[in-house]
Amino acid sequence: MDRPQRPSQFGPYLLLYPLGTGGMGQVFLARQRAELGIQRLVAVKRFLVHLPRDRKLVDLFLDVVRIAAQLSHGNIVQVIDHGVIDGQYFMAMEYVHGENLMEVLSRLTERGHRLPLDLALHIASGICAGLDY
Repeated sequence: MDRPQRPSQFGPYLLLYPLGTGGMGQVFLARQRAELGIQRLVAVKRFLVHLPRDRKLVDLFLDVVRIAAQLSHGNIVQVIDHGVIDGQYFMAMEYVHGENLMEVLSRLTERGHRLPLDLALHIASGICAGLDY
């Protein structure tokens, strides 16, 4: 994904660069600035601006935010903030540094390799634990 030339301010978040885009939103790595100079990295998901302001799409995005904000599990990122900034719906989540699993699997496939079974089972187990919660 292309990184912007300059970070941009979005409320209390400095959007550093995009991490990915889905059907309803774009996720950015951002720096959150708080009182007393405290900062942390977060992931900010913003409702896509180019989508029509269809009430059903907005409601769906807000449902995702409501549900995610209620979850507390080690295998599910925490929602730390949500709302509307400059007319744009968003949610801020904890940022978990690491590789995107789809990208890792794609690189392995390109090289003619597979994920070792024990690692695949460990990952699948973690996914299932989060889903079961």
